[in-house]
Amino acid sequence: MHENLRRLTAQKSENESVLKEFEVLEDDAVVWKMTGPLMVKQDRVEANDNVSKRLDFIKLELEKLEEGIKSKETVFESKREELVKMQANQPASSVVS
Repeated sequence: MHENLRRLTAQKSENESVLKEFEVLEDDAVVWKMTGPLMVKQDRVEANDNVSKRLDFIKLELEKLEEGIKSKETVFESKREELVKMQANQPASSVVS
């Protein structure tokens, strides 16, 4: 889960950087998209829309993942507390001579 979180966070950062680059492009700038080993010319508006949609998807996935992590942490904490209570209720072992 944490590896996915790192991967999605990196993708989010990359896509935010791309959107910032689109903001400074001139209107007649040529945008290229890498498709496999090929570079394909792409409409600037279409490219901007694609990156925005991808960023929205990544944000949703990050939210889901963070909720999952919080849920697991909550379960872990309750189990830890149960274990501590069980250990506290365990009678001290008597020493046999």
